[in-house]
Amino acid sequence: MVKGFRQIAVFTVASRVLGFIRDMLFAYFLGAGALFDGWAIAFKIPNLARRIFGEGALSASFIPIYSEELHRRPETADKLASTVVSVLTVVLTGIVILGEAIIWGYYLYTKSNPETAMKLELAGIMLPHMLLICIVAILGGILNTHRHFAAPALSPMVLNIFIIASLTLGGWFFSIPAEKLVYITAVSVILAAITKLGMQFIPLHSRGIHIRPSWEVQNEQFKKIIMLMLPMMIGLTATQINTLADDFIALWFSGSPEKGE
Repeated sequence: MVKGFRQIAVFTVASRVLGFIRDMLFAYFLGAGALFDGWAIAFKIPNLARRIFGEGALSASFIPIYSEELHRRPETADKLASTVVSVLTVVLTGIVILGEAIIWGYYLYTKSNPETAMKLELAGIMLPHMLLICIVAILGGILNTHRHFAAPALSPMVLNIFIIASLTLGGWFFSIPAEKLVYITAVSVILAAITKLGMQFIPLHSRGIHIRPSWEVQNEQFKKIIMLMLPMMIGLTATQINTLADDFIALWFSGSPEKGE
């Protein structure tokens, strides 16, 4: 346990340092105008789901029940974890497809100013991050239950490393204009999420934990997870929507050359 605490502390501090470097690079390459505003809004949209499903309501309700099942009936714990991951994948895949349809439909069939168009494009690119990062969070919780802390604690570092690499390589080595660099950085977010997902499966496999497609939704433990999750999910959803609304309200009241006064 002490070793796990040490790993989490070291990787968290390293991630914060990298996050500081990332923010400095954002300020240097994208500035404090429309480009960074578009990035921040588009990146926040998929992260709302992470706070609800990945590290919020689902994780808080799933991990205690999974831990209990692991100690009482280890043979069924894998099936419970597989069912949760499978259901989460199907639900979030549906949300991502619906979200992409709304984003690109609005983009194609309405006349938007350049700032709005950029936000829609970036949101469309990064929306699959919603699915990937939530699965990573649930798998990380499973690993923590098995007393493996390194891979989950490394996840935030991976995202920062990919963003830093895309900004520095694109901006300094290839001299890509900021208007295009922001899209490359958006793609790097998806690549980072795929990398983080692979990082979780390696220690899972080494510990004999096999996550496979499963749909045992009639299982009593799964039903208990859903019942525990719903009240928390309602509260978290309201909070996250309000947070996003605050950003949009602030953005709408701000001026820019594209929007006019």
